[in-house]
Amino acid sequence: MPILPGRAAADLVQVPLLLPQTDADIWVVGHPDIWPSRKLSAFRDILTPYCKAHRDSFVACRS
Repeated sequence: MPILPGRAAADLVQVPLLLPQTDADIWVVGHPDIWPSRKLSAFRDILTPYCKAHRDSFVACRS
């Protein structure tokens, strides 16, 4: 919710700013009906090489 409308409600409390998470997974989700579509295929064709080329920018925290 944008902050401005929330300030008008006396019973709402603003959540402190959340710091970026370094252990969050990246998910690309698509319905099976549209997963093979040309738009999603083009997106995957761009996203996969980008992520591989910038692998060092991603923090892997696996246990």
